[in-house]
Amino acid sequence: MVAVTVGHREDEGDDVRRHHTGRAMAGAHAVRAVVVAHGPLPAAVLMALHRVVGLGVAEVRRRVTRGLPLVDVALFGNDQAEVAETLTAVLDLLAPHRHRVHQCLGGAAPAEGNRFAAATLRRVIAEAADGRPCPVTPRSGA
Repeated sequence: MVAVTVGHREDEGDDVRRHHTGRAMAGAHAVRAVVVAHGPLPAAVLMALHRVVGLGVAEVRRRVTRGLPLVDVALFGNDQAEVAETLTAVLDLLAPHRHRVHQCLGGAAPAEGNRFAAATLRRVIAEAADGRPCPVTPRSGA
């Protein structure tokens, strides 16, 4: 299972971030892919997302309703194949629905300034799988 951000509710401090698999947050210079869906989503899509990201259906619905990240994963780590599989599945499920994809550096939050196209993320994943150099250029000050 990929390290999908769990936690980070309003009743927790901004510095509280737990992961479903218990893995540590990405390093300060790691490039992260963050996917945010905008609802409402059909029940079948919510159920499929629940299975892909390993969160409860109620948590998936809560995140979609509140515009919180469904997936927040470090790119180009040792678990790249698993991350690519999860991101591809999530993007496939969300393709016909409103969603945003962000490239975040370290602990930066998703924002309009670090938003990019889902097609770009797909290309980055494919190129990384082929062993090509990282095509993502981290943006500072995001």
